[in-house]
Amino acid sequence: MLITFYDSYTCLSKVYGNGAYLKQAMNDTVIRESSRSHFTKICYGVLDKEITLNYIIKKLCPKNPKLAVRTILKIGLYSIIYLQDSPYAVTDSCVELAKKLGKG
Repeated sequence: MLITFYDSYTCLSKVYGNGAYLKQAMNDTVIRESSRSHFTKICYGVLDKEITLNYIIKKLCPKNPKLAVRTILKIGLYSIIYLQDSPYAVTDSCVELAKKLGKG
């Protein structure tokens, strides 16, 4: 799951940070075939539920997180709420991704 989250983070950071179109960012991101469907669900879903995820993050965080952390939180929240992935696995993958990106 960590690899899928990392790929999703890479794609969504191109969209949020650089203003790229999602389809273009997805084509530019190298991903494994085995995780392509999960990757696609996460990327499209996070952008589709943007307003709801931003609302949840604003309610739970006292300060507005930086873009990288906010993107990781959106991926995690979307996976738990809408894809109904295991909360333990999602939390672990998000923490590992944050550490990998130097956001410990």
